[in-house]
Amino acid sequence: MGRCMSISKETTFDVFETKVANVLGVDLCKNKIWLSFWYPGESAAFTQGKMPPITITNDVQLTQYKIKHTEYGGLYLYATVFVRGGYEGMLSTIHSGGQLEKAVDNNTLGHYVEHVRDDGHMQDETSPKAMDKKYGVDVTSPHLSEEPYCVAEHMVTLEDEVLLDHLENVEAMHKAHSREEKGMREKRRRDLIDEDDQMAVDMLAELFDEANGVSKQTCLGSGDDTDYDFDEWTDRINKEYPPDWDPFVNVGGMQRDVGSNEMEMSAPVVHRALKVGQGSGVVKGMGHMRRDRWRRPTQPCRRMFANKDDMRNTLSLYAMKRLFSYRINKSDKERVIVNCVDKKCGWRVYATTHKGSENLEIKTVQLTHSCDVASRSRYGEKATAKVLADLLKSKFETGKKGPRACDLPGMVLSELNVTISYTKAWNAKELAIAAARGDEEESYRFLATYLHLLKTTNPGTITDMHTTKDNTNKVLFKYLFFAFGASISGYKYLRKVIVIDGTAMKGKYKGCLVAASGQDGNMQVYPLAFGVVDGENTPGWVWFFKNLKKFVPDEEDLVFVSDRHASIYAGLREVYPLAHHGSCTVHLVRNVRHNFDCDGLASIVNKEARAYTVGDFRVWWAEIKGRSQKCAAYLTAIGLPHWTLSHFPGIRYNIMSSNISESLNAAMQKAIDYPVVPMVEFIRAMLMRWFYLRRIKANKARTRCTPEIEAILIEHLREALNCAVLSASEWVYQVNDGSGCSFIVDLENKTCTCRVFDVLKVPCCHALAARGVRQLDVYSFVDQSYFVEPWQKKYEKVIMPVPKERDTDIPPVVNEVPINPPKERRGGGRPRKRRIPSQGEKRRVRKRKNRARCGRCYGVGHNRKTCSNLI
Repeated sequence: MGRCMSISKETTFDVFETKVANVLGVDLCKNKIWLSFWYPGESAAFTQGKMPPITITNDVQLTQYKIKHTEYGGLYLYATVFVRGGYEGMLSTIHSGGQLEKAVDNNTLGHYVEHVRDDGHMQDETSPKAMDKKYGVDVTSPHLSEEPYCVAEHMVTLEDEVLLDHLENVEAMHKAHSREEKGMREKRRRDLIDEDDQMAVDMLAELFDEANGVSKQTCLGSGDDTDYDFDEWTDRINKEYPPDWDPFVNVGGMQRDVGSNEMEMSAPVVHRALKVGQGSGVVKGMGHMRRDRWRRPTQPCRRMFANKDDMRNTLSLYAMKRLFSYRINKSDKERVIVNCVDKKCGWRVYATTHKGSENLEIKTVQLTHSCDVASRSRYGEKATAKVLADLLKSKFETGKKGPRACDLPGMVLSELNVTISYTKAWNAKELAIAAARGDEEESYRFLATYLHLLKTTNPGTITDMHTTKDNTNKVLFKYLFFAFGASISGYKYLRKVIVIDGTAMKGKYKGCLVAASGQDGNMQVYPLAFGVVDGENTPGWVWFFKNLKKFVPDEEDLVFVSDRHASIYAGLREVYPLAHHGSCTVHLVRNVRHNFDCDGLASIVNKEARAYTVGDFRVWWAEIKGRSQKCAAYLTAIGLPHWTLSHFPGIRYNIMSSNISESLNAAMQKAIDYPVVPMVEFIRAMLMRWFYLRRIKANKARTRCTPEIEAILIEHLREALNCAVLSASEWVYQVNDGSGCSFIVDLENKTCTCRVFDVLKVPCCHALAARGVRQLDVYSFVDQSYFVEPWQKKYEKVIMPVPKERDTDIPPVVNEVPINPPKERRGGGRPRKRRIPSQGEKRRVRKRKNRARCGRCYGVGHNRKTCSNLI
């Protein structure tokens, strides 16, 4: 028998607690209700990382519960009833063996069991503390909209002798006070039917009419203002489910073993009892269950599985928990028969498949074991890598790092009481990662659909995919390009310096992830576009630059910075002939360190490349020639305008290296192991988070320039305190710094002979000292890209999540041609996880704290294998 209740977003905690108490029939004057909810966990077998239950004791916590209920699309609410000054019974849904079992139908959101204290005292063998550890109450959570929810009583099967004795006393007292409490409960129920509850009652009436084939007009009357007749529906429900109805009669799954005092009820039986809506009289039918002998089930035990793998994993986990092992005798297209490993044991599960489907339905079960301990000790056989991977895959979803392979044996031992080897743990982890991230081949086939879904919620996004064909006319993946609409809209407020770089992918198929990024006014990485090519070669870069040119036009003031890869040079010459190309200083210094063995030479080259003026460059250049003529010839062959800031024809600002792309590659380090679709989704989620956080930071700014530029201006202002200013004209000044050097500042053209003002587009210390003569506005000399308003406009667009495929209409042309993976597959062996250092890159060498000691002669400086000392 169902009871209905609904709440709105404005419902307070006091009203909410009162409604729950009335639904449960609890008197708050005599009893106390403890409400809590639990976040949806991952796997029941591995509880590490699961959050504890969250209590609801005030309006703030109730609001949080409503928010989480909406986010998860449904969330269980749990309630425990206590008698003030004592313990209020025990409530649970447990089956034989003490394992908790949740069985909820689609039309029934939850369940509860109501208990009444008989005499205010518990027996000695059932102390409140002991009973509280074993039993509890759960109540379903209400919908947060105006829709009703149903709270149904749920059948409990217990084999605890003390508990059944207590239930008999509860049953007797319940019968004695049922008539007296019936009128009070009816009155409380009528009082709670307000505007929200009326909608719940109307919906319950509609559902009841649909189930009995009665039209809405017949049930509710001909007029719109027809009221709900509570007495009429109460009579109908009582007629359908009489008060003396016993839910345990003719329910499949209850088994009688003639030679055993043990009674078992399987989990599917609990599920079936709830599906048919039978739950009233839970307490009534419990008294005679303890010693009565039950017949074999007259109805089949109906438990559904998605496929054979689902059934296998469930049975394996069940076997490990119950300490036994099983074998599959028959497994074909029509049936699956599972028996205990001991041929003499009667444990058996019989399931059949549905026609035209992979779904399995259990028809009959025999859950009583008659095997010996030797057979049941083989329960660890079912802890295979596939079964463990199915339990672990949720820990690696959505970019989670998950547990290490060396930690899995301890987790499995503590949760399943099974000992596994490190090899099995490693295999289970790899299978779990593959299951969480998806199949490589299937990811390429889904790529076209994903790109279509991506553009539906992110207008302005540019995507392109290039394919080829093999000898069998099969379509193969070749290149991929994608740029989010939010990044494209912010490019016009960005400085015209783009850093490009690529990183090798580490998946099943070879490839290279390339990226183009800039730097915003707050000196943060601003991703522009991404691409997947077969390698850092000329055709791949040319194809990427052609797609980048769709929103980054070729201009004379455009600058590209790269690591001097030959294919990048060729691609830029073909697609961006007007743009300037600068070399990464970090890569240049590493090459000098690798090719020329001279201490201190690399640091001098670094200072020379970053020198602002030609005079400083000439000082360092003379030092380089004196140290290594070969190095000077090597740098001259590269071209001075290509790698020096003083000779560069364009404006590089402060970007002298490709560290922007290196930082972006480090942030995407997890994604390069993923299949192509999860990799793109990882990048989208990362950029969505970045744009959101920077949008909040930009909107909170109260200065005229970004925080980083404000810090630079303050630093230059401190240096300007030691400068002396001499006026040459209204706009031109001579500024002498504290070291005796003089500089010429032209405020009208925003230049200074130190060239810091010219290159950074931020007033240097000399310009700040000169503008103090006329008390000019400091911010009038700052470039517009450094102000807060352009910084906010860069991130005003939102990167939206991708909708589900089943909720969107996909045009047939999108999936017209299936896309297959590329030809280039990675070789066998364990994949490399660490990056190979480039030439000239310093490698960190761990120094041993203690010298090696030989275990043979106990000498130092060698080991037992290389020991040659006489003993």
